[in-house]
Amino acid sequence: MKRPKRSGRLQRYGHAGGHLRDALLEALEYQHMQHDDWWKHIELDFTDDRHNRWWEGLSHKNRARWLLGQLLNCTDGLPGAYLNEITDRDPEGRHMTSYAVLARLLAGELKEARIAA
Repeated sequence: MKRPKRSGRLQRYGHAGGHLRDALLEALEYQHMQHDDWWKHIELDFTDDRHNRWWEGLSHKNRARWLLGQLLNCTDGLPGAYLNEITDRDPEGRHMTSYAVLARLLAGELKEARIAA
């Protein structure tokens, strides 16, 4: 089953859909409230049933990898309340405030978690 394609808009302009950005922020909120791994709490619904079936068949980490891949070029600015996500993960990254920066930091953490597991 094929996964959903990246949008042409994201490829050209660095803008990811709000549902993707929101899914990441909600997972991070859950991490802070429940003290659990953020990647275990990514929720997305697709308009196409086959994409939903594909999504349901992925592991938590593969879902996270897919979502982060969608956001790696997203130049949209993070909401102010989430800027600490970058500062907490990379104290030198305070001046970088895009979803792309956060996605790269989280991808590094996800990779480290795989190695540690």
